[in-house]
Amino acid sequence: MSVGYPYDTQATLDYTYSLDRLSCVREMYFIHVTFAYLVVFAGIGCMVCRAYSPWRQWHAIFGRVYILCMLWCMGTSLLIHNVGLPVGVLISFLFVLLGLTVGWACIVIHKIQNPIPYPYCYYQDTKQQKPAASMFTLKAAHGIFMFMTWFNIVGRLFASNQSGDFSCHTYPVYKQLDSAKFKGLHANLTFVPIQDPDFDRMPWAASLAGWSVGISLGPLLFAFCIGSWWVSYAKD
Repeated sequence: MSVGYPYDTQATLDYTYSLDRLSCVREMYFIHVTFAYLVVFAGIGCMVCRAYSPWRQWHAIFGRVYILCMLWCMGTSLLIHNVGLPVGVLISFLFVLLGLTVGWACIVIHKIQNPIPYPYCYYQDTKQQKPAASMFTLKAAHGIFMFMTWFNIVGRLFASNQSGDFSCHTYPVYKQLDSAKFKGLHANLTFVPIQDPDFDRMPWAASLAGWSVGISLGPLLFAFCIGSWWVSYAKD
């Protein structure tokens, strides 16, 4: 049987816990906003360092910080669910993902085609090219698509409510339709239960601490053993 959270989730605005699953944790909102700001500042750092030649070697570092903060920003967003997102915002986030994908691919392909030693791999001189030709390069495409991701994050950040009054104020109910999970046709609106009646089937049912150790230290130990064998016996 699951243990659940220490008090009734329907009586608190700090989190939403149903069917032994978390959909909202108030603290995650502030962590999410913090990473969103870090994305904005890291993006500014990328652009400044790319424009100002003496700082150009920092461009790649700010870029990596940008990607990492973006990942954590997206990850924390999974636990601030109340009523979903407007379709317009989802379209904006779609372009963020597309921009990250295409922008990252462009600079990786550019580095493969121009294997210049670090830290100059991003900055092959293009001054000999005509300005028009310089805009049709992988580096230019990288900058354009990454700027598109930054622009959409900035727009979302400054258009959102940042008053600090975020709360987990909704709780799920079953739809009044028959499904594999609930026979709701002609039934009254029914709350999703706090505890999962089939919780024991979960691989972490015996111990969340054991599950955490298994999926963290387990792969690390396995990888260390494979690496040790490789170093000891592999010829190349």
